[in-house]
Amino acid sequence: MNQAWKIEVEGRALNEALRRGIIALGWPKLGDLRAYPDEKAIKIKLSEYTTQHSESMLDTWASALKTLTHDIRVGDALVVYDHRTRQYWLGHVTGGYSYDPRECEEWPNLRQVRWYAQIPRAQLSVKARNALSAVQGCQLRQEIWQQLDSLSRGDFQPSEQEADAILSARQDMEAQARELIADRLDRLSEAQIIQLVSGLVRAMGFITKQPPASSGSLAIEASLDGLGLHPPHVKVQVQHRQGVVGGETLRELLNCLKADDKGIFVSTCGFSQEAIYEAERAGQLVALMDMDQLVDMLLVHYESLDLELKSLIPLTRIYWPAS
Repeated sequence: MNQAWKIEVEGRALNEALRRGIIALGWPKLGDLRAYPDEKAIKIKLSEYTTQHSESMLDTWASALKTLTHDIRVGDALVVYDHRTRQYWLGHVTGGYSYDPRECEEWPNLRQVRWYAQIPRAQLSVKARNALSAVQGCQLRQEIWQQLDSLSRGDFQPSEQEADAILSARQDMEAQARELIADRLDRLSEAQIIQLVSGLVRAMGFITKQPPASSGSLAIEASLDGLGLHPPHVKVQVQHRQGVVGGETLRELLNCLKADDKGIFVSTCGFSQEAIYEAERAGQLVALMDMDQLVDMLLVHYESLDLELKSLIPLTRIYWPAS
């Protein structure tokens, strides 16, 4: 069975592709891409010419060049997207890979393509739109290609409920964002996590200070006035990448708490059932914060953090349709 692929080309490169009946990618300095056995070799060579670009961008370019050279076969289907007109162009590959700077000086890596249809993005189901937005220079699932091809013949009508599909897409995006944030937090050092937690406590209206050396494993002390004259007094213990916190470790924090004290135990590796039981038995004396709850607190109070703390875990706001 022939495969279907999506390749990212924009601007003049896209204009040339559609006008000449080709798919063409750049980097003439790389020469003939058949000299590189795999994506890794292409990326290594790319890095010699593109020192200003990120690793992820190099990965994207290397993947697209490798796909064009080694993966696509004559007869395969090809999809490109024109952001200006919000149209997908469909084609079939009619020729093998060639390196021809005389044919296309700026984009000498090319294949011949017969472009045969344009599909407005709005005609696709939400599921297909999401799938096409996610892929960058890689293979399409057959169901996505079949929907595109059916639309080109006028015999497809999206059947899914638009609102349900959009809600599902939003939930998927939120879940993925939380996982990526947790991954970033996990890469911080324990000192940086303590710094971040201290900032979150301040964002909740407390004044923090470093506890005295005699306080043992406590990382942060906080109070409403900074002097500890008015309750509550908050004592925070932090463990990062040290394994699951057990009941005995939690009891050590509980033993440090005096009248009017409240405790917070932050563990990015979570808590054992015994520790959770000890916290429940202590009532409102102590709060446990695992990685999920740390992400929750970060999202709630992120805008109140100072620039130094935001630089530890830079986030950007994403807007989503309200309904």
